[in-house]
Amino acid sequence: MVGMVLKVLTAPPAGSGNTSAETIEIFHINARISDTLADVGQAGLSKVVRLLRFCAKAIFWRFRYGVTAFYYVPAPPHRVAILRDWIALALCRPFFKTTIYHWHASGMGEWFLKSAKPWERFLTSRTIARPDLSIILREGNRIDPDALGSIHTVIVPYGISDPCPRFDTEIKERRIARAMFRAQLEGHAPDEKKQSTGTGSDPEVFRILFMSLCVRAKGLFDLVEAVALFGKAIAGSRLRIELVVAGSFVTEAERSQFEERVSQPDLKNQKVTVRYYGFVGGTDKAKLFEQADCFCFPTYYEAESFGLVSIEAMAFGLPVIASNWRGLTELFPTGYPWITSPQSPRELAILLQKISTVQWDESLRQYFLEKYSEEIFARNMRAAILSAERGTQRSAHA
Repeated sequence: MVGMVLKVLTAPPAGSGNTSAETIEIFHINARISDTLADVGQAGLSKVVRLLRFCAKAIFWRFRYGVTAFYYVPAPPHRVAILRDWIALALCRPFFKTTIYHWHASGMGEWFLKSAKPWERFLTSRTIARPDLSIILREGNRIDPDALGSIHTVIVPYGISDPCPRFDTEIKERRIARAMFRAQLEGHAPDEKKQSTGTGSDPEVFRILFMSLCVRAKGLFDLVEAVALFGKAIAGSRLRIELVVAGSFVTEAERSQFEERVSQPDLKNQKVTVRYYGFVGGTDKAKLFEQADCFCFPTYYEAESFGLVSIEAMAFGLPVIASNWRGLTELFPTGYPWITSPQSPRELAILLQKISTVQWDESLRQYFLEKYSEEIFARNMRAAILSAERGTQRSAHA
C-alpha cells in the first residue's frame, strides 16, 4: 500500500491543468527492518542498527532538502513494533515541524488505554502522542488517534487502480452464467445449454477464495471448518465445493495443522476439495480472483484495520463474506447481508450455502468503482496531506 501512497502523492492532480500549486515532494525511506515474514515482530540488535541508520538518514534529509513534515506509519500493538516507534519518533520528531501518521493497522489506542503499563504509557505519551494529523482508513479506526491525542484526524479509505478493467467484456457474463447454473441445482436438473454458454468447464463447482496472511486469526481455520460443514449439508446435491487458499504461513506449526486438517476425509472427497497455492501475485493472483465464485474473509486479527483484499474481490465482481470485526462492515454498502460473526464456523457455513445459489449481483463491483478507485483515493490523500502542510508542501516518508 505504501507504493500506492507514493504514486498518488507524487502524480499531478487528476484533471488539473495547473499542477505547480499543489506539488508534493516526497523523500521516501524504505524503513524495512525485517528480512522475512517470520522475522516480523522479533527483536534483534541488527534491527536496532538498521533503524538508527534510517533515522539518521531522515534527519539528514530534513536539513539537506528542507523537509518539514514527517510522515510515519505507526505500529500495531506488539511490543517489538512499539519499541521501534518509541526509538524512531523520539529521534526524528523533534527535527520536523509537522508529524503525520497514516494508520495502516489498528489496536494501538486500545493497548494504550487498557493494557499499557504506566511506564509504557509515559514513553508513548512523550514520543508517539499528539501528531499534527492522523489519516485513518474508516470511522471504526478513530480510537487510535483519539487515544493518542491527535490534533486533527481525517478518514481516507484505501483506493486501488482497477485490477480488472476488462470485467464487463470478459468476466461479467461468466459470473452471471455460473450463478444461474448453480441456482438450478436446487430442485431440478440444470439446463445443459446454459452450462455451455459462459459457465466454464465446471459450473457445478462453487469455488471459495481465501487470500491473506495464513494465520489462525485471519479466520483461515474457521473457514476450513465451515467448508467441511457446508459439504455435509449438501451431501445430496450435485453442487461441489472447492476452497482455494492463497497466502504465506507465518509459522510452520500452523502450516502443519492446516495440512493435517485438509487431508481428512471430510475435506478430501468427491464433494469437497481444498487447494493451497502459497503466496501469489501479478497475473496468478488475478487468475484466482477471476476463477473464484465467492471471496471469504472471516478475520478476527488483532491489528485488522481495513481488509484491502476484500476491496480487490469487489473489483473482480465477487460476492464477499466478511466478519463483523472491528467495524469492517463499514467497507460494504448499508444493509449488506453477507456478514458473519468472527470465530463462528457454523454461521459461516450457513452463509456459504446460501450465497452459493443466489443470482449474481453487480452492486459490489459498482460500489468499488464509486468508493475505492485510485482517483478518489488520490484526491482524498492529497487533500489530507496538504491540510497538514499547506504552507510547506514537502514531506519525508519513512
